[in-house]
Amino acid sequence: MDSIKMIELLNKKIVRETKIRKVAEALLEQKSTELYYAKLLVEDSLVIVKKQAQQKENLRFFTKELETILLTYNSQLLQTSPSTAVIYKLLSDLTNIENIKAVRFSTTLKVLEKKSLQTSDKCDFYDFPITKNNIQWKGDYSQFCSYLHFGSKKVGELHFIFTIAPNETWHSTIEKQYSLITDMISASLQRQLLLNKTIREKVRAEKSEKATREFVAMINHELRTPLNGLLGAAELIEATSITYHQ
Repeated sequence: MDSIKMIELLNKKIVRETKIRKVAEALLEQKSTELYYAKLLVEDSLVIVKKQAQQKENLRFFTKELETILLTYNSQLLQTSPSTAVIYKLLSDLTNIENIKAVRFSTTLKVLEKKSLQTSDKCDFYDFPITKNNIQWKGDYSQFCSYLHFGSKKVGELHFIFTIAPNETWHSTIEKQYSLITDMISASLQRQLLLNKTIREKVRAEKSEKATREFVAMINHELRTPLNGLLGAAELIEATSITYHQ
């Protein structure tokens, strides 16, 4: 009898321990699964953080490149007159920036030898609709346009095509930096236009002054001979006695 009870107790103990072990194994499996997904979440978070950090670094580098170009050409255009060669070199430097596929410049101002320049003939530049805005994006953000102004009048554009549409976080930086470059070109062309106008007015004034001097010299020459004759006759009459016949 004691042996039977002992066996029953042992069986109950085995069953209880088996249940406990199964519960422990299930809990361990659950915790392992949780840890696995937590690890995946951490890894995904690290990937996102790295991508964000890389994007910030790329944006910082992009901004630095544009600022360098802006400072270089702003100084150059203040010292020298804008020319087709200088503007094309500027467009080429902008195209060399990563993710810029092509750049096109056009203006209605009669300053440069060419009114339109672009770094690639193989790109399809989007025909933006007429707008009052200073800038425009294509619908898929693959192209961007910033307009040149002379006062309130649009006198040209700077058109960019991107290799890959920039991230939305880049849009404000692109708009700001490219607008500054557009304003720099616009100001340079306006200065040259006003300088050309001033030179033309100076040449016109010099021609007018020369014509006036030549006219006065001619009148002086034409009047001098008869006046000398009159003065000589007057002196002669004054120096001699007038006869009855005279």
